[in-house]
Amino acid sequence: MFGKEKKEEIEKDLNDERIDLAEYIEKAREEATEKLDETLSKNKMEFCSRCGRKVDSRMEWGGKCIRDGCTELICIDCWENGKKKCKVHSNEGIISIKEEPKKKQKETKEPEKTDEETEVISKEEELKEVPIRNIVQRASGITNDENVIMGYASDFREFVHDRLVIYGTPDFSPKGYFEHGKFRTEDNSFLIFRKFLIFKRGMLRIHILPFARYEPPLENYIAGIINGAGRGIYNIFVFVTDTGRITRDTIDLINRFESMASSLFFYDAQKRQLHRSSDGLDLFYSSWLDPNQRPMFFKDLVKIPSEMTGDIAVLSVRGFARYMKMDERKALRILKGCGLLKRIKGSDSFMLKF
Repeated sequence: MFGKEKKEEIEKDLNDERIDLAEYIEKAREEATEKLDETLSKNKMEFCSRCGRKVDSRMEWGGKCIRDGCTELICIDCWENGKKKCKVHSNEGIISIKEEPKKKQKETKEPEKTDEETEVISKEEELKEVPIRNIVQRASGITNDENVIMGYASDFREFVHDRLVIYGTPDFSPKGYFEHGKFRTEDNSFLIFRKFLIFKRGMLRIHILPFARYEPPLENYIAGIINGAGRGIYNIFVFVTDTGRITRDTIDLINRFESMASSLFFYDAQKRQLHRSSDGLDLFYSSWLDPNQRPMFFKDLVKIPSEMTGDIAVLSVRGFARYMKMDERKALRILKGCGLLKRIKGSDSFMLKF
């Protein structure tokens, strides 16, 4: 048997080896990403379609031209400055999707304006922080074409993908706080996991599904999909649909939905509105799914139920448990395992270290 000091020394050496290996893997990943950036910038589009600036990395693209049907890419500088059309379409006025076919329209002669002058400022444009590539607001109502709903879901899936690329991943699941999350795309979902050496541990799975047709009752239809997703990981379900399918039954289902293993959201693609429950966990995840919000991290979440004691923010286990609607023992376990917090000796409260 090893003595205590020898055991601690061996554990320290092993930990150092793990850190060195993790750093080596991360460095190799960064080098591979740089090579991919170089390849993409050489073999794909090199210049912004609006300003003509040379773009050396795929992360410097802001999005695609918002003109319907145009796929020209625009650099992030132009995008964030509100220039969301390529040079060819920049002098066109806004074309409303509610317009009648051209043969039915009356011809009007109005002076042409630039897109900056005529562009209607939407909530997405006020944010100006992520490329929401193909999400285009359409006329509100019920569409009889299920392919349109499929398109809504595909656009929303692309938006969530871009957020995960730009911001990283959520760093909290009901299992607790975690760092250095990664993600991969799997069919209609995104798997978020922790990677330790060669091991991967799934933390969250975000399912983005079209919601067009179902056999009543609604609750049984949703339960069937959720139960088929498997267990062992926290599942987030986002059903993407049009305005007409967001009914009182839909809202009632969200409000009474209770599950220890999943969260439920409905996204109205026409109004760009995310419907969720009022609990703290859904608030946290909605910030990653709602184009009208900036993504939250765990440090943002724990600030909400914390209280100021002098100049120090203090979070009690009871306050966190009540806000998150969870058992206090589980809340204590989560807070104890978070390196962002320091427990106050002799109490069940924690100081925020950031």
